[in-house]
Amino acid sequence: MLQTETRGDAKMLSWNGHTPTVAEPSPKPEKPNLIAMLTVKCTQCQAGMKLQKAPAGGKVKCPRCGAIVSVGQPAATKTAASQSLTPDDDDFDFGQINFPSAAPASTVSSFPVNPAATVYQGPIPGDPLAGQEEAAGDATAAAAVNTPSAQTAAKGKPLPIKIIAGVVSGLVAFVVMFFVVSMMFGGGGGEASATAANAAAELGKNVPAGYQVVEFEGCAVYMPDGEVFREMPPGAMESKVVRSDKTGSIFFFGAMDNGKMELDDEQMRKKAKRFVAGDVLGGTPTERNGYKGIKGRVSVSAMLPDMTIEAYLADERYILIGSQPASMGADVETQMSIDRAAENEEQKIFFDSLKVGPKSGGLFF
Repeated sequence: MLQTETRGDAKMLSWNGHTPTVAEPSPKPEKPNLIAMLTVKCTQCQAGMKLQKAPAGGKVKCPRCGAIVSVGQPAATKTAASQSLTPDDDDFDFGQINFPSAAPASTVSSFPVNPAATVYQGPIPGDPLAGQEEAAGDATAAAAVNTPSAQTAAKGKPLPIKIIAGVVSGLVAFVVMFFVVSMMFGGGGGEASATAANAAAELGKNVPAGYQVVEFEGCAVYMPDGEVFREMPPGAMESKVVRSDKTGSIFFFGAMDNGKMELDDEQMRKKAKRFVAGDVLGGTPTERNGYKGIKGRVSVSAMLPDMTIEAYLADERYILIGSQPASMGADVETQMSIDRAAENEEQKIFFDSLKVGPKSGGLFF
């Protein structure tokens, strides 16, 4: 049965005469009294340090720069409660951590300070890199080649005699080859004026009355004075066609450079056909003034009237020479009026005067 029992000023409850035990309330923990800590400022890096107590030696090492800082006596110390703080607590004092001092620096030799030494000249005694080797050859040999003294010596060193002799030999061989090629492939229009002057000069020494010297590509003939019968179209062959003032006969002369190509009689006839734009009948071998060629007859040509024509290949020049006498194909009355002796003499002087001048001996000469 629940009863009330009075004990002093307190009223206690009891059950069947038994009084329960009530635990006394525990006192509230008191906040630790924090005493002022020792604050030290590094004389080197100006970092602030908080110390729980002054070190035994009166000095402490700065955890930032490692400098030794003198420490005076602390004005107050923290309570024991503060010593139980961990680095995760807000009030943890990092100044209580004793950081290890930095290890002494390894002894390393100084590199040369000579401004002239601009290249690596090998490892220096005491250098930590002295045991390593270069992967791309001997550094010492490369440095010796690139040193200023080596470069100066290389500039002043004369070329070997073998190199000089080789260069001279090459130049001589080039000049000789140049002349050989010029002799082999000489020809073309470049020498026409020079060779023409030779042929024309020979004929010009004794020009018959009523004739003129006509030359193409170093070849020349005596052509009777007269008017131009037909203007020949420009092409590879230079040529001229005139009608004689004396007899009325028509004369044709032309020449062109043929190069090294050799032509047989049939090839010479076909070449004449292409030029006269017609047919060339015959092609009988002939020779005049030491020049060998063919003789035929022009038929149905767009360029020339029907006439006797001769083709020659002399000293790389292809030559055509032809004539139509006034009596050829004329009616009986016209033939009776023509001076046949003058006509024959005119034909002979024209054909027999063919002159081929000497050819120049080089490509550029």
